[in-house]
Amino acid sequence: MAFGLLIFITPKPQSAVVKKQPKVTGLWQRFLPQALLIFCLGLIMSGVLSYTSLFAEIRQVHGTAWFFFTSAVVGVALRPVVGNLFDQRGPFFVLMPSVVCLIISLVLMCVLHSQWQLILPGLFFSAADGAIFPTVQSWVLKKAGNTQRESATGLFLNCYDFGMGSGAFLLGKIIDFTSYVAMFQVLLGLTVIYLFLTLYYARQKA
Repeated sequence: MAFGLLIFITPKPQSAVVKKQPKVTGLWQRFLPQALLIFCLGLIMSGVLSYTSLFAEIRQVHGTAWFFFTSAVVGVALRPVVGNLFDQRGPFFVLMPSVVCLIISLVLMCVLHSQWQLILPGLFFSAADGAIFPTVQSWVLKKAGNTQRESATGLFLNCYDFGMGSGAFLLGKIIDFTSYVAMFQVLLGLTVIYLFLTLYYARQKA
C-alpha cells in the first residue's frame, strides 16, 4: 500500500525560489536506475537473510550466528570507507567491486559444507551489502537535491522493502519446488544480472 500511495505524492514548493525552477521529470523517470538496483538488491538480500540459517541446518553446518556477526561487524566498519570513496570517485567505483563480492559470497554459499565456508561468505556478503545500500542511497540523495529529497528517499526505501518482501515469498516457492541450492543459484544468476545492470548504467553515465 505504501509503495502504491507513493506514486500519487505531489511535493509542494517550499518557497518562491522553488516555484521558479524548471519543472523536473517524475520520480520514476529520474530515479529508475537507482530504484531498479535497490529493488534487485532487496530481492537478493531477502534470500540470504531469510534462508541461510535453514540451509546451514540442512547441511548440518553449525555456527550460523558467526555469519551474521561477521556481516554486522564488517558492514559497520566499511561504512566510513565507502562514504569517502563515493565522495571522491562516485557511485560506480564502489558498486562494481561490491557486486563482485556478492557474487563470490553466493558461489561459496552454493558449495556450503563446513563452518569456514559459512564465515567466509559472510565476509564477502557484508562487504557487498555494507557498500551497495549506502552508496545507492547517497546517489539518490545527491541526485534529488533539496526539492525531491523526501520523495526520492521514500521511493528508494519502498523499492528496497518491496524487493525484500516479494523476494522472501518467491524464493521460498523456489525452495518448495526445487532445493536450497537451486534457490542460491537463482540468487547468483540475479546477482550476475545486477552486475550487468550496474555496468550498463555506468556506461550510460560515462
